[in-house]
Amino acid sequence: MIREKMKVLAGKLLYGILFVAVIPSLLILWAKQTGVIIKLPVLEETWSGYILAASGIALIVAGMLHIWFLGKGLPMNAFPPERLVTSGIYAFTKHPIYAGAVLVSFGLSVSFQSSSGLWLVSPLFTLMTAAWVAGFENERTKEVFGDQNYTSFLSLPHKDSHKPLIKERISAYILVFVPWFIVYKAWTFSGAPGDILLTKLPFGEDLTIRQLSNAFYMVMLFFALAIPVVLKSRAFLRLFITSMWSAVIIALLICFAFPAAMRAFNLVWALMVAGYFATGLSLNGWIWDLIRLQTEKLANSWREWRLGPVRIINHGFYGGAAGLAGTLIAGSFLGPEYTVIGFTVMIFVIIGAGLWAQFIEGSPKLLRPYGYYGGLIGGLTACLLVSMIFSISFFALVASFAMAAPWIQATGRLRCLVQGCCHGKPSDPAIGIRFTHPLSRVNKISGLNGVALHPTQLYSIASNLISGIFLIWLYTVGMPSVFIIGIYLILNGLGRFVEESLRGEAQTPYLAGMRIYQWIAIINIVLGAVCTTINDTGTIVFQFNIKSVFLALLMGLIVMFASGVDFPSSNKRFARLTSN
Repeated sequence: MIREKMKVLAGKLLYGILFVAVIPSLLILWAKQTGVIIKLPVLEETWSGYILAASGIALIVAGMLHIWFLGKGLPMNAFPPERLVTSGIYAFTKHPIYAGAVLVSFGLSVSFQSSSGLWLVSPLFTLMTAAWVAGFENERTKEVFGDQNYTSFLSLPHKDSHKPLIKERISAYILVFVPWFIVYKAWTFSGAPGDILLTKLPFGEDLTIRQLSNAFYMVMLFFALAIPVVLKSRAFLRLFITSMWSAVIIALLICFAFPAAMRAFNLVWALMVAGYFATGLSLNGWIWDLIRLQTEKLANSWREWRLGPVRIINHGFYGGAAGLAGTLIAGSFLGPEYTVIGFTVMIFVIIGAGLWAQFIEGSPKLLRPYGYYGGLIGGLTACLLVSMIFSISFFALVASFAMAAPWIQATGRLRCLVQGCCHGKPSDPAIGIRFTHPLSRVNKISGLNGVALHPTQLYSIASNLISGIFLIWLYTVGMPSVFIIGIYLILNGLGRFVEESLRGEAQTPYLAGMRIYQWIAIINIVLGAVCTTINDTGTIVFQFNIKSVFLALLMGLIVMFASGVDFPSSNKRFARLTSN
């Protein structure tokens, strides 16, 4: 008994040291080590930083005291309090401690004039915190305290037909317009190009397109401000908030892809607002429904053809497309001189993916599976060997594949949809997709035929597209190869951490309360952060070449055969993709 108490006490002590001392120290060190890379402007009003930091500390202290006195415990996931606290500061926001930590990070960055802290460490720390909450803490809270019909002031309203309360409408204004304002102002303050539509109109000497567009956007802003007031149900109000968040993300991606398109922020919002009024303020997610239904259609599109002992499955075509895209992109960054090396690395990626899945997920029903992390390890191993044998930079080689990786995985997830692998757990029917094909792994292995599941493959496609566009932007602004590698690893790890919490594959192993892939995602994030601190100024150059095209076509055929062709009558190892 005493030994058990000492063990718990030691665990709490180590947990507290990790979150109170180790992580903050590492964030400070990260900002310091990347200070020579990030050269964006910082607010000169240091007093504003102190206000942010002080506000954050106040939130943290209030959150901890509420849990201590009302929850009868400590704010520790591994050692949860006796009660779930829903009053006081927790009635305002569900996560005051995390929100406070984010404010402190941004505040100290401004106070100490740290460009890296403001533009790199704090934004990524915010994403890490959000990923931790979405990917682990929410699930852990439900596991400990059960389902709670509890929403704070700064929460999405319930998805029902009840009329929104006044506080819910006020909350909508904060949740929608504050993030938009912050992101918009941050982009302009960073030194991004402004308007490109400054041409004079032929019918007015003093009237510019910019002035007209400003007037139009002001009108749209007026209508946007009216929407939370006139929406008649919580469900519509919830949809308005989430759709506007999506609009901010889409606008930001457009700006990353086309830096001069500053007006994307206003244009995307104007289109969303116009959509609401065009549908009589009853926009019910028809865009998402369209995407979801098309995804469901693809998920049930399994086709196969027999040629004697050979079976060709249509999901192999998507695997082949992923191999083609990856080889073409990486080969173009490597240039004609090293394209063959890139092709060789891709072979190692396939072998690594196959071996990983055999050891981690292999079973009598999964005879030839493939795993992403095995491909990552195989590719890194090949890059290391190649860089030691040939006169090519290891960082340049890996960065070339980092630029290709999001597009490989996004395309490869189409294969996952058809095959039924990497599927989600049961979800709200309005969100989920149903797998009904009898040969899908969802039905053959998980036994979830016709059940609405989170479209985790679609989530992965979206996160990889975001990562891919952001990496392209980093390349265009001339960031070093090793920095691009680091950001890819961080973004990939964040996306995978959250995605894993929504996946429902029975064969995924657990370790210390988390899925093994979530632990690996954390390692990914840490390694990525380390990469961003490495002082190496080497860059990569995009050099499209015909040799890459031919090798990409060949790789596409190889991956298509490996992922979509098998011998179902054979009992030899690796002969079959799945059991009959």
